[in-house]
Amino acid sequence: MDEDLAFCLGNFIDDQVKVIDDRLNELQNEENAECRRLEQEQSDANSRKPRPKNKGTHHEDQFLVDQFIQDLRDDENVVNNKKPIIDDPVCIATLNAEVSTKVNATANYLNRIRNLARTQSRTTNFVESCNQAITSFRLAQRNENNFTELCSILAESDADTFAHNTQQWWKEKYGNTVGELNRRNQKINPAVTESNFAALSTTSRILDNARKLIAARTVIPVKSQKTEIIRKFVNRLLILDEEDRDKIDPEKLIDELNTSDIEQIAVYTTKWLEKRDEVRNRKQEEDPYDAKIRDAKAEFGRKRIAQEAKKLGLAALLCRLAVGSTNGAQFDQQLKRTINKQKNSSSNSIPVISGDIKRPD
Repeated sequence: MDEDLAFCLGNFIDDQVKVIDDRLNELQNEENAECRRLEQEQSDANSRKPRPKNKGTHHEDQFLVDQFIQDLRDDENVVNNKKPIIDDPVCIATLNAEVSTKVNATANYLNRIRNLARTQSRTTNFVESCNQAITSFRLAQRNENNFTELCSILAESDADTFAHNTQQWWKEKYGNTVGELNRRNQKINPAVTESNFAALSTTSRILDNARKLIAARTVIPVKSQKTEIIRKFVNRLLILDEEDRDKIDPEKLIDELNTSDIEQIAVYTTKWLEKRDEVRNRKQEEDPYDAKIRDAKAEFGRKRIAQEAKKLGLAALLCRLAVGSTNGAQFDQQLKRTINKQKNSSSNSIPVISGDIKRPD
């Protein structure tokens, strides 16, 4: 091939490659501008949309339902187990007087064995223990608290259990202390040790008056809180369930649940949970602008590939024309430079198989 012609062809190819490169840059700028335009339109459209409805979480809904059912069961148990009240003032005063008499007598007994022990050797610790017990038994506030606890025990007792419960109460509050001092006094003055202060006998006047107090108890029916529990649940449900909030008549739902038993209510809450999970798991529709942006990028990508193909085609054509000429190696190198530049300039470039261009055999 003539040197001048080769020079002209080489420059022509370079010029055409530059034109194509400029066009590729233009396409990239056009793509960026188009994507920015679509993204701005998307942002404007989204700003005009209503706030997405809160679908909550399964954990939140499950916790609400579990607490609701448990509150209903607790309420049912309270209503079924009517609460007895100790409110007969005469019986209370009489029992209190008997308990006070017994406590004072016990303190006096401890005072007596303490005084007798003082005359014995090595009884300092025992005497101190007696002093502590006597002081404790004569504390008015402590005795008042103990009696209040006894009344609470009797309120929950019946004719078969009140005696045992009262005896246990005496043992815990006073008897165990007396029993321990009696055990130690057996080694000091066994002749004056009395066991009747450590426990309440079946003939104790305290037990007689406790029996009378049991018989005089008032049983107060407990008002069910079912309606309020249901109302609280429905109000919370409306806060969580934005999806169906406008479809729910709260008063109607409260009435329906109020006339249902716990098992029927549990069926309703299970269905509600399933529906909420279905809404949460529903596939969200694709934003149309995401598709537009994706399509725009694909279209510009196709245009770039077409331009790159032109560029490679021009260089390859020149090399084919130059086959057999003294400038073949020059054009072959030019083609390789074009290919390498094209590969490095774009991640979306078309695949190219390159090699030495020779005259076919």
